[in-house]
Amino acid sequence: MSFSDQEKLELRNLIKVKDVVRRSENPNPLIIVVIIIVTILVMYCAFIQVIKKTITGIWIDGDDKNHDIIHNKWKDTIIVNGKYHGLVKGHLVVIYMNKKMQMGIWIKNKITWTDGSTWDCSYGY
Repeated sequence: MSFSDQEKLELRNLIKVKDVVRRSENPNPLIIVVIIIVTILVMYCAFIQVIKKTITGIWIDGDDKNHDIIHNKWKDTIIVNGKYHGLVKGHLVVIYMNKKMQMGIWIKNKITWTDGSTWDCSYGY
C-alpha cells in the first residue's frame, strides 16, 4: 500500500501536531520550580514592605526625654538615638545601652520596659 504525496504531507503534519501537543501538555518542571520560588519571594517582600509594622519614630520616656528609633525591617535591627543598637522580634524590643541591656514589650504606641518604665510614641509608627 503506497501513499500519495498529499497523504504523506498530511501524515507528517499530523505527526508534527501530535508532537507539539504532547510537548505543550505539561510545562517543564524547572519552570514550575522557578514560578514557585518567585511567588514566595514576592509574597515575602510584600509582607516586609506592606504588612510588617515598623517601630521607627520619636519615643518619649517618663522623664520627657526624646528617643529617636530607626528600625530596619529587613534585619529587624534598631538604632536608638544614633548610638545604641538593638533588635525587634515580633513585639519584643531589646536595646544594648553600653554594657546594660534593656528589654521591653512593644504594644500599640507604647513600649513597656522590664524595669516598669514606658516609652510613648509621639511621632512615627
